[in-house]
Amino acid sequence: MEEHRTISCSESPQTENVPHGGKRRGKQQIAEFMSLVGENLENLHFEPRKIVAQGDTTVVLGDYRWRVKMTGKEFTSDFVHVNTFNDEGKMTSFKEYLDTATARDAYTAAKAS
Repeated sequence: MEEHRTISCSESPQTENVPHGGKRRGKQQIAEFMSLVGENLENLHFEPRKIVAQGDTTVVLGDYRWRVKMTGKEFTSDFVHVNTFNDEGKMTSFKEYLDTATARDAYTAAKAS
């Protein structure tokens, strides 16, 4: 029963050298996604600028800046987060859109040295 009350699907663009990219399903894979973000990134700035809600869906437009812990390189990107919610108000899916080239470059920087 717990599964229906929590996020069941998460998707961030699959990007070269970015360990947390890709589609995840179920509690274990979602926990892995969150763990990988925390292990690999330091959040420097996160600002939602606009939230649009319709029915069971919200779309969040904003920008953020991260530091890749392994390389020390920072990247900045606008983002779009598309979230859906169940009747209890619990998030059931999350999909992210961002500038994948800047993320890839920040992760790749150490590989060149």
